[in-house]
Amino acid sequence: MSRGTKSQTLKSKMADEHPSPNADMSSLLAELRQLRNELSEVKHQNLDIKKEMSSISDTLHQTLKEHSKQMERAKLEIADLKTTVVILQQQIASQEQEGMKNHLEIIGLAERDNENLYHVAMMASKKIGIELNESDIDEVVRVGVRSRQPPNRPSQNNASRPRPIVVKLTRKRKRDDVMNAAKTRRNVTSEGLVDGEPTRIFFNERLSKENRKLFREARSRASEHGFRYCWTRNGSIFVRKADNKPAIRISTHKDLEDHVGTAVQKEVTPA
Repeated sequence: MSRGTKSQTLKSKMADEHPSPNADMSSLLAELRQLRNELSEVKHQNLDIKKEMSSISDTLHQTLKEHSKQMERAKLEIADLKTTVVILQQQIASQEQEGMKNHLEIIGLAERDNENLYHVAMMASKKIGIELNESDIDEVVRVGVRSRQPPNRPSQNNASRPRPIVVKLTRKRKRDDVMNAAKTRRNVTSEGLVDGEPTRIFFNERLSKENRKLFREARSRASEHGFRYCWTRNGSIFVRKADNKPAIRISTHKDLEDHVGTAVQKEVTPA
């Protein structure tokens, strides 16, 4: 009895110290089930995240698409506005030029104190063969800022050239007569018109401010790109490459770029 009891007690003690393989397997299976459940939850969470990311991506793509459409519409509107501005500027310039259809300029006559510009204009026109009466002249003025050169002392400096005389005639036909006569008499001087050494004088059409700037640029580019002629007629600007080439009308700076050429960049000499 004593030995049997000791043997049974020893077996129980050994079972406690060394669990059976079945117990280990059950514990491992329980852990695997728990891990699988956790992985399943993570998988569901990833699917939810993917759905949210996909929704955000779709929303962002749609937003970018709408923004791109708005940008395209804005570009078209800006282009239309620029075109409208150019058209309006051309219309304003055309109206301004139309208002000068009876005007002409006399260039190169030295300024004098107390000068009678009506008399000067009539005498200058007479030198090219056109008789003008005071009734033909609506207004005569010098335009621009007067030179600081002392009076009655003509300057050879280009910056001190005398201001042009603008003559407004009562009829366009009379203005055209003067301009046509001036084209056939190109070597007219100031002799007999003002005191001092004779200088060459010119009769030009009166251009609007924008057309003057455009004409100045047209002459510069025509010279740079080998155009032989650049002139104005009835307020319009024309260029011609050579005698056998057609005349090209220049209405905008874009016309200069397209038909004459870009401005030549001049090298600046270091001081």
